[in-house]
Amino acid sequence: MKRNHLVFILFAVVLFAFSSCQKEPSANFSASKQVVFTDEEISFYNTSVDSESYHWDFGDGNTSVEVSPKHSYYDEGTYLVTLVAYSKKKENKKTETITVNRANEIRFEGTKYALSKASATVHATVDSVTPFTLYILSNGLSYSTESGFFGTGEYITANLYSEYRNGIKEGTYRFGNPELLDTIPAFTFTTASTGINYDSENPFLGRHDVTGGTIKVERNGDNFIFDISFSLNNSKSLIAYYKGTLARF
Repeated sequence: MKRNHLVFILFAVVLFAFSSCQKEPSANFSASKQVVFTDEEISFYNTSVDSESYHWDFGDGNTSVEVSPKHSYYDEGTYLVTLVAYSKKKENKKTETITVNRANEIRFEGTKYALSKASATVHATVDSVTPFTLYILSNGLSYSTESGFFGTGEYITANLYSEYRNGIKEGTYRFGNPELLDTIPAFTFTTASTGINYDSENPFLGRHDVTGGTIKVERNGDNFIFDISFSLNNSKSLIAYYKGTLARF
């Protein structure tokens, strides 16, 4: 009986010593990119030590238990990524911030369509207001004043009425129906349309006329920023964003 008691005490001492010797996990990771665009994939590299399992929180409602996961973000914003590293009885965490910028794209009916280039044509000034025809296109499309659109892809076009001839002035342009206006004031846009899965060989397929909305224009150095919200003639809507240089022809 006394011997069994001694064995039990010895076992308890060994177990306590083993538990005390367990190292606390140290969570650590790096990201392949810390500033990305929406839908751009990021690889997370787990460099934690003395840990057995992991839990990732990407800050956008998504999580993972993979060792070194990959992730992309649907919306722009600043996200706090948290990694928790676990041993049998202990845990440790590490956080990093990811900045997600808005990509050049159209969002329509739950699908995103990339945009890649923009240009504008200037027209004659009337009553101190100058109309510019804006074209924002995907890679598969081109436009010329002689032949119009050529190719397949997505586009946005609108006539923007600016306060001066030297360029499209910053501000919010609101839709106006030219048939209902005696004169078209500055910061109005008219005659707008968009093409989704557009094909110049069948120009009416995928084309939608705009019946309302806004185009917000900003400048950042040589870049124009167009933040677009359209109501369409089929009772649907879309939003779009483009930041880049603006060719004129």
